[in-house]
Amino acid sequence: MSKVLILLNAGPEDPSRVESAFGLTNVLATSPDIEHVALIFFAHAVELLTHEIYIEKATSFIEKGALVLACQAHAEKRHIDDTLRAGSVPLKYVGQDIVSLVKDGYQVISF
Repeated sequence: MSKVLILLNAGPEDPSRVESAFGLTNVLATSPDIEHVALIFFAHAVELLTHEIYIEKATSFIEKGALVLACQAHAEKRHIDDTLRAGSVPLKYVGQDIVSLVKDGYQVISF
């Protein structure tokens, strides 16, 4: 079975890419043919987690068993790290997580 990492870089400035990433993440998270799904909010995407609608979607992926993380470095650059720490998506420096997922055989899809 396949393992997939969705690396979401697009933020509020590109809603079509964001919705495409969420749509694909949902399909993957509910597919019996996919072993595991990870979604990482990276770059401008961390800003999405200041909006309730996106927090709810991310939380639903967590509930479906997906690994969901937000990049602390990018959140700090945008001065939203304190806000994101209070949310349901873990905030951390994700570079090593990305390396580990790739090493573990995850296929990377970037939006």
